[in-house]
Amino acid sequence: MVLSAQAIDVAALRAPRAAAQDAPSQDRRSIWDGVYTDEQATGGKVEYEYYCASCHLYTLGGDPVMDVPPLTGDEFIDNWAGRTVKELLDVTTESMPADDPASLNADTYANVVAYVLRFNGFPAAEDALSLEAPRLDRTVIDKVRPGTGP
Repeated sequence: MVLSAQAIDVAALRAPRAAAQDAPSQDRRSIWDGVYTDEQATGGKVEYEYYCASCHLYTLGGDPVMDVPPLTGDEFIDNWAGRTVKELLDVTTESMPADDPASLNADTYANVVAYVLRFNGFPAAEDALSLEAPRLDRTVIDKVRPGTGP
């Protein structure tokens, strides 16, 4: 049985969450600390529009009729809250684009994820996002900036 890339993506979204929140607090980081550069996200917008927008739309809203999940909004944030940036990058790298998974270069995947993060209002940093970036496995996607809400 062959699963569509959308099914793989949806399955990854519903996979058990990593124990990132169980990591010692001195090792845990938040997405709100920044994990990409503005320049990278700007380039990622162009790459997103070329490789991703045909399925996830230019609005990043996804397509519920075609079972394409949104990359923005409450559903996206709720699906990824508590998971790590490394998980997001790994799922994207391994399952996208839907018609040719894992076919893009590492920089393109990192740039696209940077754009998605910026689109969702997460702040930039001084260091670019990459598959080899340190601490991504301990950088948690928090719905709100730690210390500012529930």
